[in-house]
Amino acid sequence: MVMAQGCLRGLSGQDRGFSPMSTPARYPKAEHMSPTLAVRARIGLASATVLCLLVGGYGLALAATDFGFLPDDIGANALLRALEVHIAASSVALVLVPWQLWPGLRSRSPQVHRWTGRAYVVAAVLGGGAGAVAALGTTHGPVAAGGLGVLGVLWVVTTVAAFRAAVRGDLSAHRRWAIRSFALAFAAVTLRLYLPTAGLLGLSYDAAYPVIAWLCWVPNLLVTRLAHPVRQRPLTLDDESVSAGQGPLSGT
Repeated sequence: MVMAQGCLRGLSGQDRGFSPMSTPARYPKAEHMSPTLAVRARIGLASATVLCLLVGGYGLALAATDFGFLPDDIGANALLRALEVHIAASSVALVLVPWQLWPGLRSRSPQVHRWTGRAYVVAAVLGGGAGAVAALGTTHGPVAAGGLGVLGVLWVVTTVAAFRAAVRGDLSAHRRWAIRSFALAFAAVTLRLYLPTAGLLGLSYDAAYPVIAWLCWVPNLLVTRLAHPVRQRPLTLDDESVSAGQGPLSGT
């Protein structure tokens, strides 16, 4: 919970002048965090970064080896090509998530932040769409297929919604949808945390997998409700170009 709250506070608390996949908007600063919350935010962001890079790197290694080390039960998927696209694209998206999370990067390198955000959108849409298709071919039954399929669809929907909000300059909506998209992307991490945990609890893999197919992402999405926007003054004339001019994705 510390990691989840820290990630959300890092996105919604400090440095709200920059939002994922956008150019720097001259928003007023948010209310300052307490020292305790600041520490939690850093711990959460650091933990999420390490886990995203590890799991994303694992997926990229599978793709680089032509999926030769894919576990047998996963490789038995009836729609293997869709699964391979899902693994490769989702791994790219997961590796790119930390570039959107860290406030310091958003403020110091908005160009890098913006272009990695665009790459994230492409990877997430491909990964989520392919994942929804691959879910139909899973060998773990209809409950698992439903959980993984809904996850793929929602990941695409939230990512596209975040992108559309950024294009039209609605940074508040963009931020909310981006947080939801990242929470769903993080399902790749929680899935790999819950499966060995279920084994340690004495649950069989076949019995646990259908449940974890839902558990890996539903709580993540619910936790985003903790990311309540803080109070801020209305945009000033200096900020009109953000909302009334070109959208935040129009720059290069």
